[in-house]
Amino acid sequence: MRIHRNLPRSFAALAAAAALALAALGCTDTLGGDGGGDGTGDTRAETQLNVLTLRDGVEPAQTETSFWAVRGEQAEGSMELSNGEDYVRLRLDDNTLLARPDGRPFLNGDSVLITIRVVNADQLLFELQPEGLRFNPLDPAELRIRYLDAAELDAGTTDDDEINIWRQPTLGDLFERLGTARFKSEGELRADLNGFSRYAVAY
Repeated sequence: MRIHRNLPRSFAALAAAAALALAALGCTDTLGGDGGGDGTGDTRAETQLNVLTLRDGVEPAQTETSFWAVRGEQAEGSMELSNGEDYVRLRLDDNTLLARPDGRPFLNGDSVLITIRVVNADQLLFELQPEGLRFNPLDPAELRIRYLDAAELDAGTTDDDEINIWRQPTLGDLFERLGTARFKSEGELRADLNGFSRYAVAY
């Protein structure tokens, strides 16, 4: 991108940043919402949300997994389905950890045990712990969920353009739709997270 020399520096910087952001979006097949971990403002009660279910014969190979995340190091936790396919994956960069639930900041070398739990083995509904853990908004955690084994896709009651990752801050709260990147070729949804709560793939 060519930046004209007579433009103010601030404008030129903004234009360059916009170009980089557009280039980054090019890696996804489609993008729903705002792409961030703070939600899109679209909220629904749990009774109004259609959470995807797994097709018959497919279930989580495990319903809970834990891993240690260390400030200054990359970390990843994941679970698979009974057919060997990826199910859910959580990735943290070396600067992702920001503060503990009690507000204490993470220093390099500090660690925390992170748990991914399946709330219902029939649904794409997960809980991430510890509640209150905070991530760097400039380097958030990334949640990836594979949706190709959903029964609703087989039945044709929805398609991958209608599904998103939704967040429920605490049990009983409204669900809020997150900015969700759809990688159709991989059958995967991705969203950036600034903290932990319950997450569902739904429409």
